[in-house]
Amino acid sequence: MLELKMKPNEVTYNVLVDGYCRAGNTKKAFELLEEMVQRGLEPDSYAYRPLISALCMSGRVPEAKQFIDDICKANYKGLNAMCYTALLHGYCGEGRMKDAYMVCRQMEERGFKLDLVCYGVLISGICKTNEMQELTKVLGDMENRGLTPDEIIYTTIIDSYCKQGSMIEAFKVWEKMIIHGCVPNVITYTVMINGLCKAGHVNKAEVLCKEMLVTENQPNRVTFGCFLDFYAREGKMGEALHLHSRMRYKFQANTVTYNIMIMGFCRCGKIKEAVELLAEMTEGAVPSDCISYSILIYEYCKLGNEEDKWARLVGYCE
Repeated sequence: MLELKMKPNEVTYNVLVDGYCRAGNTKKAFELLEEMVQRGLEPDSYAYRPLISALCMSGRVPEAKQFIDDICKANYKGLNAMCYTALLHGYCGEGRMKDAYMVCRQMEERGFKLDLVCYGVLISGICKTNEMQELTKVLGDMENRGLTPDEIIYTTIIDSYCKQGSMIEAFKVWEKMIIHGCVPNVITYTVMINGLCKAGHVNKAEVLCKEMLVTENQPNRVTFGCFLDFYAREGKMGEALHLHSRMRYKFQANTVTYNIMIMGFCRCGKIKEAVELLAEMTEGAVPSDCISYSILIYEYCKLGNEEDKWARLVGYCE
């Protein structure tokens, strides 16, 4: 462009800054920002947000916060709610919720309203740190502002309760979600099914799965994988084998589902069946990974170094 005597404008620099940030080269991105200012161009959120996100993603959240503060002190324009949300995401990702709340206060002090995306990021952080008492306050604050959680926020909360084993609370959120006219999607159903299976309530999980079948939310390999994991953990390998066969027929079986099956057979002491599954993976063009072999190696080590069995496993590795 310069050779053709064409001057780059704000859009040109924004694209370059974003590209270097995506590539992880924040040093070059900041050099371009400086060059942009020197040329008399005014950066906006399209330049600032990628830089803030890149700093946060590389673990340099304090630098991202200082960058925003410096922009404000210099009275530069261009910051918006998306820029602050990127910083909020950085703090929440590190579990630094006090700092995240501080960012929310600063947003409002500087004239930016918290939107649904901001609350979604904040709630995700709260759920990761299991600060469920704070969750009630944040949801109340949302309601006071006339904001209603969407399916992403509801699913995040349900997932958190499921991981804690609090299925009663998870169902309360599920019911609230439906009452407010928010339709559960495939991920919401799968999260709930996974929680029920982990808690041993497979019958209730099956009811939800049947409910999915009469909606537009068709179960996927992750959904069926929840049941597969339950059967394997409970030693019900007959049911697991039947389900996995159906998944293979629908091309839903993958490395993860095979590893679940291999682990299940090993737990039952059926090493031969586990090895046969590993062979089936190779023949069926399903890639095995280190987990596939590690499970079997561990089992062979428990049984003792039986050279013929070990040689057979090494043969599969080759």
